[in-house]
Amino acid sequence: MDYLVERIALYLGESKVEDIRDKLKNDIVIHCASSGHYIETWNEETVGVAKPTDTQLESYSAEAQTMYELDQAQLQRAKEYPSIGEQLDMQYWDAVNGTTTWKDTIAQVKADNPKPE
Repeated sequence: MDYLVERIALYLGESKVEDIRDKLKNDIVIHCASSGHYIETWNEETVGVAKPTDTQLESYSAEAQTMYELDQAQLQRAKEYPSIGEQLDMQYWDAVNGTTTWKDTIAQVKADNPKPE
């Protein structure tokens, strides 16, 4: 995996991939091929900076991988957490019964989906 979107986000100084979604929709076109991904279009005027070189993007590879893994862990956690309503119900019954169901549930989701270091 080449983490091109994450490397572009880092090049643009964005801390989260979500922050560049609009740019990816309108001003940056990534071509996905079996041989890899590459920047097909870069609208320098609206993006606000020059298109990065391959060397510039490559310098972000390790950090981009960590960013990707963090995003994936957060997405997986979001899928596995009970709904807010269910969590509030757990907290209510924990308070009534002196139990730790909510804390245990959240801790298990976090343990099953650790963030990268």
